[in-house]
Amino acid sequence: MIEIILNNEQLNFCKKIGYLRGLSYHHIDTINSQNFLKDKKGWYRSFIGVVGELAYALHTGQEINKAHEIDKYVLGIGDDGNDFYGSVNVKCSDTINKPNLMFPKLQFYRKQSKYYVLTWYKEPSVFLVGWIDRQTIEENIIIKDYGYGETIFFPNEMLRDFE
Repeated sequence: MIEIILNNEQLNFCKKIGYLRGLSYHHIDTINSQNFLKDKKGWYRSFIGVVGELAYALHTGQEINKAHEIDKYVLGIGDDGNDFYGSVNVKCSDTINKPNLMFPKLQFYRKQSKYYVLTWYKEPSVFLVGWIDRQTIEENIIIKDYGYGETIFFPNEMLRDFE
């Protein structure tokens, strides 16, 4: 795993963008995604996403897709799942233990990303856990139901390492 340590300025940037994104769709369940963080502040779900995106951006030298800061076109539906050029969808978790890549099955079929990146936020660090391509997920698909509907599950040890 690669560790990216975010400084206060970067964390504040993530909070600002997360807050703005949270306002754009009111931190609700959308057609394309579910809010599993209802016990957190309204912007937290988006903040976690931006943290993962920033870590990936710093590692790859790309920029965060600022078009999604407040995007009128994602109201009520969420974004299209492509956080970076090349059809990359970055997922971030702040779980206590090293996370697995998980997201709703419906999201997988509605959002046609080619690559999925898993990041893990442990303030102030963000770990790039690994990545996987869509074809590998489709060929080895594991579906679980944790009470929120069918969920794509991909164990972290099966993800490819970053170089």
